[in-house]
Amino acid sequence: MLRQLVGKAVLPVLGVAALAACHTFGPVASPREYVAARQPHKVWVTGTDGSVTMVEGPRVEGDTLVGFVNGAYKELPLSDVKQVAARQPARGRTRAVIIAGSVVAVGFMLFVATGGLASSTIPDDDEAPPN
Repeated sequence: MLRQLVGKAVLPVLGVAALAACHTFGPVASPREYVAARQPHKVWVTGTDGSVTMVEGPRVEGDTLVGFVNGAYKELPLSDVKQVAARQPARGRTRAVIIAGSVVAVGFMLFVATGGLASSTIPDDDEAPPN
């Protein structure tokens, strides 16, 4: 029963947590290089006027960021862009999740291998209870 619980409940939760921990959201150092190198699916652009716009399928053409805003093609001059933010890999958190997951997996295997909750403190049916 414990194995079924782990397979059906715990492992999917750990999987989702691991995927979430592998990425972070924040500003990119150089929008031009980031968009060209990473080819993200979407970025959030903060304009010099403070407005924030989600751009899907962004590309940099010359000195202009192009992509789709609410399904319509849009060109944003980089001179009008204050900041570009995107989902980025979080290498440190990814390492931490891998290490923590490995420790939990080894601990669980030891728990199962040693009999888990069925310890020697519970008397067998043929043993007399302690006085």
